[in-house]
Amino acid sequence: MKSLLPILAVFVSLIFTGCYTGSQFTIEAKHLDQPVSLTTSIHNADAQIVDSSAYDNLGRFSMSFTGWSLGWPLSPNPRIDISRELNAMAKTKNGNGITGLSLQAANSPVNGLSMVFKGFAWICLVVGAAILVSNDQDKAGGAELVAGSAAAILFLPTVGNFTLDGTVVRVKEKPPP
Repeated sequence: MKSLLPILAVFVSLIFTGCYTGSQFTIEAKHLDQPVSLTTSIHNADAQIVDSSAYDNLGRFSMSFTGWSLGWPLSPNPRIDISRELNAMAKTKNGNGITGLSLQAANSPVNGLSMVFKGFAWICLVVGAAILVSNDQDKAGGAELVAGSAAAILFLPTVGNFTLDGTVVRVKEKPPP
């Protein structure tokens, strides 16, 4: 039974590692100067769908950005506001709307390194805890191992790579009646 315990500790540690190495972000756009749609349709100020013949496609855009976070579920999600970037894209192309907006998230090689370090940290945490609860009088290193491992688990960063794509449009003005 004693030889099975370290194997079980490593297995549980690796499961926890996978749960604690992902990046978590909240992407928002709270300050837009123009309507933005995830579809090919766009709405006017009266919340009515504008017919596609009532606007011109001015061109597609694509931009990438990166966000850093702490890779554990209890940390607050970093908020990334993409309003400034969307407003700049529309302004650059002289548009007054964006359609077909999509956001893609991708993993980063940094997360792979973080997963390796956090996996090792989980194993050290389990070993350190086992030293602390053992009947052995010499518990040297147990507390330091637990503290160092916990710090690595909580504070090693994770990275999210994002790509934002869409089409800038110009809604044609209605002629006065």
